[in-house]
Amino acid sequence: MEWLAQTGAEQAAALYQILFFLLMILIFYFIAYRPIRNERKRHEEMIKNLKKNDRVITQGGIYGVITNIQDRDVILRIDDNNNVKVRVLKSHIAAVVPKEEKQKEKK
Repeated sequence: MEWLAQTGAEQAAALYQILFFLLMILIFYFIAYRPIRNERKRHEEMIKNLKKNDRVITQGGIYGVITNIQDRDVILRIDDNNNVKVRVLKSHIAAVVPKEEKQKEKK
């Protein structure tokens, strides 16, 4: 029963260790988990808002224009001259190219 009888200093040290551990968890949440979760939400919202004729970039770095949208994937036209089309999973669309960038490429 000797181990149950802790002094005030030992109890304070144990409390500081618990508070330190909780602080580390909180810091991890704000530095690592929360930004990842926000990025995932942003990406899901972008995928929901895809529409025909959007110019997009895939995760593999391929630029293309959406010609058809299906449940899980999209059809991209990647070459206008030869009418080359590829099927890509929606989840592998990295970004929609802003309209300003589209106009710069045409010039």
